[in-house]
Amino acid sequence: MLQNFHKNNLLIIDGHSCLYKSYYALINLKNKNKYPTGAIYGFINTLNYLNNILNPRKTIIVFDTKYKTNRTLLYKKYKNHRKPMPKNLYIQIKPLKKILLAIGFPIITLKNIEADDIIGTLTQIFKKKFSKIFIYSSDKDMFQLINNNVHLIQNIKNLKILSNLEVFKKFKLPAKKLVDFFSLTGDTVDNIPGVPGIGPKTALFLLKNFSSLKKIYKNLKNIEKNIEPKFQRILEILKKNKKNAFLSKKLIKINKNINLKINLKKIFQINPNIPFLIKIFTKYQFYKYLKNIHNQEFSLLKKN
Repeated sequence: MLQNFHKNNLLIIDGHSCLYKSYYALINLKNKNKYPTGAIYGFINTLNYLNNILNPRKTIIVFDTKYKTNRTLLYKKYKNHRKPMPKNLYIQIKPLKKILLAIGFPIITLKNIEADDIIGTLTQIFKKKFSKIFIYSSDKDMFQLINNNVHLIQNIKNLKILSNLEVFKKFKLPAKKLVDFFSLTGDTVDNIPGVPGIGPKTALFLLKNFSSLKKIYKNLKNIEKNIEPKFQRILEILKKNKKNAFLSKKLIKINKNINLKINLKKIFQINPNIPFLIKIFTKYQFYKYLKNIHNQEFSLLKKN
């Protein structure tokens, strides 16, 4: 698949997903002053790798907001079981963003809006401008965005570019039905309830027979008349948890129509700041990238 890539590609990076992966991969990396640098170095490494492999024409980096979002307001337990960000990771975010802007990458963060919705909106806005859109994220909610134009990369260690075909192989459902699938099964990572007692096999059975969450509940009376005794338990579970199911769908479904409040014509017009990069790479002892800059081989500077 790699050899068939067009040059007119857009790469969207889920910033926090990339941050955490980079941090834990290089958790002990520090400079001579004992300042942690692993998340920063790993993030740049990931960007460099993806740019070399995918050859995107443009790259956008999206970060989550630190403020409450509409999902948190809708469901207080949403993501409330997650541990606070490690301090050694948190203190790397600000310098990382400065580095990314100095390279020339646009960064988007919106108050009260999750990165998922920003990414979903970007895929909608740019679907006709770019031949392919690649999302780098470990968030499984991103599966729902996959289509003929949008592809997902979850891991660079064993690089797999997920398309409609891979989604169907994994879930036995097309990407457009995954919102309803996870609305039934729930999501322990984000603390989304789903329908307790409905697992992947049962969710798949229901969606293959009734197409959508809405149609499942619309047909409960017909199901009750024709259901085999062994499925009676499922029917009772569905009845009892209807509110949970549709709440879960609201939490899981990515909004692709957010008002980004940015000038899309100017989003890529960021001039690189090479003196700043040399200064901060020296401070953090990123000697490989210093050498690349001096030899005019730092490929990220040529991308946006």
